[in-house]
Amino acid sequence: MPSTKDIAGSYVIHSFDGSKVDVKVTLTSESATTLRFHAKVANVMNGTLTLENGVLKGMLISTMMMGPPELMKVESFFSGFNDGLKVKVDGSNVVLSNDKASLVLTKA
Repeated sequence: MPSTKDIAGSYVIHSFDGSKVDVKVTLTSESATTLRFHAKVANVMNGTLTLENGVLKGMLISTMMMGPPELMKVESFFSGFNDGLKVKVDGSNVVLSNDKASLVLTKA
């Protein structure tokens, strides 16, 4: 199982359900079990996530502007942190997933 140090870094979304989306994501390790999340999708999204048993969970706050449909889908996916997203490290990539979708982050 990955640690917060394995996951921490600056990323770009390599793919979201097979599509390329130009979004930067920063994950900063705050402790052995918590990460700080920051992304600028259509809105700025921030929050603290807890890592437990390969699942990242936490509430994000964001601005509330409407953006292009593909970016709003990414934001909807990130709202899945409320229930928890599975996380896996695959080489230099971090893969986030739930039962409906997956998102691949590549080191920036």
